[in-house]
Amino acid sequence: MDSIEEDTNHLKTVFIGNLEIGSIPRVVGSITEAATFEVLRRSKEPPVIDMAEVRWDMLGEPLPRLQQLCRGVARLAPVIFTARCRREGGSWSGSEADRRTAYLAAVPVVDAIDLEIASGLLPPLIRPARKAGTVVIGSHHDFERTPKVSVLKDVVRRGRRAGVDIVKIATFIRRAEDVFVLLELLGEVDGGPLCLIGMGPLGLQTRIRLACDGSCLTYGFVDRPAAPGQWSCGELVARLRESCASFDSDYLARRR
Repeated sequence: MDSIEEDTNHLKTVFIGNLEIGSIPRVVGSITEAATFEVLRRSKEPPVIDMAEVRWDMLGEPLPRLQQLCRGVARLAPVIFTARCRREGGSWSGSEADRRTAYLAAVPVVDAIDLEIASGLLPPLIRPARKAGTVVIGSHHDFERTPKVSVLKDVVRRGRRAGVDIVKIATFIRRAEDVFVLLELLGEVDGGPLCLIGMGPLGLQTRIRLACDGSCLTYGFVDRPAAPGQWSCGELVARLRESCASFDSDYLARRR
């Protein structure tokens, strides 16, 4: 079995906020609209999500607002900051220099950052993230297909060699066999937390199935979908509670 060994630069146990990553699947809620921050601030109910993803590339807010908005969400749940580039399905329209500035502004005030493994911004952001105690999620997106297991293993290797704490891979599901590719990858790769997601209509169920089988994070939307084939957070949590006993037990224990 061609397993992938742990890079000694990684955290042995990864936490995003106070949540251990890997033993129980965690639900991430993507925030893509500025009005959502005020709705969350006014809500008297605890958020259904385990952590929030601030999709800065989709928000269209000015940079001076970045830290204020992230801090506001952080009062409710751990925060992942993402400014996704267009070539991997994001909406970032500025320069790479400006994107680097945004990530550097986010690092001290969020719990994790998500940046593409293929990005040249990743290596120079690893050190400031480590210094701040901020988790680095290295991601890879293929909106056309699900490549072979060997190709995806290479993506995992590159991410871990770069020094990321969590590798996240999202691929488009075109046929049932694609789901088995992701399941095979999940079963063969060790050495650190791995998040796998199937996108598109046929990938919808993978957000439950892969989470139940060991994928450390699963993503839903708080206000509007941030990727093709995505449930709302409420529906995602409800389905995961029905399907994964460890998630349900943890969900109830943390809300008592």
